[in-house]
Amino acid sequence: MWPFDRRKRQIRRAFSRYLSPDFLDDVVNDPAKAASAASPKSVEMHFILLQLRDGTLTDMQDALTRTTEIAIAANGFVEKNLSSIVLITFGVPHFDAAAAVNQARVVASLISVLGQRVRLVHGQATALVGLWGGGLRVFYGSLIPDFGRCLQRLLGLAFGTAERLGGHDT
Repeated sequence: MWPFDRRKRQIRRAFSRYLSPDFLDDVVNDPAKAASAASPKSVEMHFILLQLRDGTLTDMQDALTRTTEIAIAANGFVEKNLSSIVLITFGVPHFDAAAAVNQARVVASLISVLGQRVRLVHGQATALVGLWGGGLRVFYGSLIPDFGRCLQRLLGLAFGTAERLGGHDT
């Protein structure tokens, strides 16, 4: 057995719950391609910004686990998690021609599965996406225009509802 094969399996195990299967394949099989995807650039992307209803730690853990599983199954990337607020992106860091369709699937699934435990806004933006920071503090992220407005809109919704920015859902 080659040591490289063992290393690839370790990488897959470590990141399979956080990265889409397609992007994980790039990380394992073509690291240069994955690294170039991380350089900051302007990208058209789809996103979901959601809040999970506060509850016991067990309830929150369950809701976050379900959210992550639903997103990853549709090639979504759980980019940020700040307590009960979660940002899921589609089409970055790995291009996905079906980003809009996958986003819609995740919105419907989250409302169906989590019901009154979630509220969310979703939309599309031209964002600056890539690695940020410096030295030992580097992170991957998206700079979404008018993010504060998105967050305000999210916090104004009732739990159990979703809204497309620029339109309405239920």
